[in-house]
Amino acid sequence: MSQWTPEQEAAILARGASVVVSAAAGSGKTSVLVERLIRLLEDPAYPAEKMVVVTFTNDAAGEVRARLNRALSKKILADPENTWLRQQQIMLQSASISTIHSFCLRLLREHFAQLDLSANFRIMEQSEADELRAQAAADVMEALSVRAAADADAAHQQKLLFDAFCGQDDTPLERLLISLHGLTENEPFGETLLAESAQKYASPDGIRQEALAMIGDTITEILSCYPPAIALVEQMNSEKSAALLRTEQQNIRAIAEALAVENCAAIGRMLQGSLFGTLNTLPRKKGELESEKTTVRALRSYAKALFEKLSKTWAIPLQFADQDISRHAELLRMLSDLVRELDERYTERKRERNGVTFNDAMRLALSLLAERLPDGTIRRTPLAAQLSEQYVCIMIDEFQDADNTQDLIFRMLSRGGSAERYGSNLFVVGDSKQCIYRFRNANPENFYRAMREGARYISPMLNENTCIHLNKNFRSAAEV
Repeated sequence: MSQWTPEQEAAILARGASVVVSAAAGSGKTSVLVERLIRLLEDPAYPAEKMVVVTFTNDAAGEVRARLNRALSKKILADPENTWLRQQQIMLQSASISTIHSFCLRLLREHFAQLDLSANFRIMEQSEADELRAQAAADVMEALSVRAAADADAAHQQKLLFDAFCGQDDTPLERLLISLHGLTENEPFGETLLAESAQKYASPDGIRQEALAMIGDTITEILSCYPPAIALVEQMNSEKSAALLRTEQQNIRAIAEALAVENCAAIGRMLQGSLFGTLNTLPRKKGELESEKTTVRALRSYAKALFEKLSKTWAIPLQFADQDISRHAELLRMLSDLVRELDERYTERKRERNGVTFNDAMRLALSLLAERLPDGTIRRTPLAAQLSEQYVCIMIDEFQDADNTQDLIFRMLSRGGSAERYGSNLFVVGDSKQCIYRFRNANPENFYRAMREGARYISPMLNENTCIHLNKNFRSAAEV
């Protein structure tokens, strides 16, 4: 009798395409991952030196390596003449079983010449890196003041920045630059985001149309709540309720009409208005039409909540849009320039100390594997194409804790992968309910998307990327 459940066995034996495993707490995911690795290592098509195993802590990497070593020792004891397994146990000591940061750092050391790094660069403590960034930000602010003292245009720009962000001194602006720089570090090709946004919003029509499009999507969603709600109250013969809902519907349609002619000020005033009445005329007899009444209230409450959020976000900005858009576009351009200057000074200080941060490791590794074209398209580099053919299998544990940069790295390294899709040699394991690294920009939506894109498991020989669910909890008693 097999020690594995059918779902666990499916995850262990599936071959031919990528596998996404959604593993609940206590479902034996680490045992499944190790068993799958052992089965692969028995096959000469999967040598240890051509496999990558990524975990999110050093302890987890050590545990996986130790379990594999023990399992191989047992198999070698049972089959002493198996030279392949002996070779795999030897190669296991140098196999790529590590955290994503360690994997990226090794990639940097192997290709340092392409990155303007010295071969013996060191990893900086975060406190040291924070100090260097603060010094770089102070240098940027001092340089801004020097330029303002010597040039009227620079003085005008400084005044705009200070009026927008500063009080008694320039500390708030300095902190903003540090914060914005941190945000750009945490997104793939984030160094281009501010500059592209500034260019996009240089035309007032660009930012206005994007804002109105977002508002329009929400207005459409609000309006979609009314036809079913009105139909239900008409079935209840509640004419007063129907009249109230029709009035609200017409009020929302008026906003849609203003959107069509791009009248920002009128839309802002409408969003500040009281468009909703009191829905207290539904049949009150207890037990009568309860399901219908509940549905009507839910639809209207959802519509009202969407509208209130819309009002809070956009009512005031829209009323002053014509005056503010050009000023904000200019501010964004200036901030973009200052953040770029901060990054250059910060990078120079790190190079002087021969150091890189963990964020640098991720960003620089991605720059080795992908390039972003002027139209925003992301494509693989020749190195990524080479590595994707070299690695026969890439296993990732705790995938729900991957951030967007890590997710893109895995896509670029996977065989046949691209920025839009995962390749065919990934095995990722995760549990969306255990995402604990949001403070480090973990994005569980990457895991959700991989699950949605995965086909339902049918047999071990896969024709397309597949999702398998491990839902049985082996830690808790049946009563729990």
